Amino acid sequence: MQRNEWKFPTYWVKVILDFDSSGWYASRLYLRSHGKLLEIGACLNEEERQELTQHLRNRITGCLT
Repeated sequence: MQRNEWKFPTYWVKVILDFDSSGWYASRLYLRSHGKLLEIGACLNEEERQELTQHLRNRITGCLT
């Protein structure tokens, strides 16, 4: 199993939950910073992906205050 490590500056990282406008496909969760886009959580179901999105946003906000 290949393991990759990505690092994003906390202040600049954006958590993006992108929904399919037609409703046919699952949402996609991304981390974005400085022109780099990383999809995460593809193996999660919709509810788990939304929970992870909220958790990440809360953690990032907590680090900045």
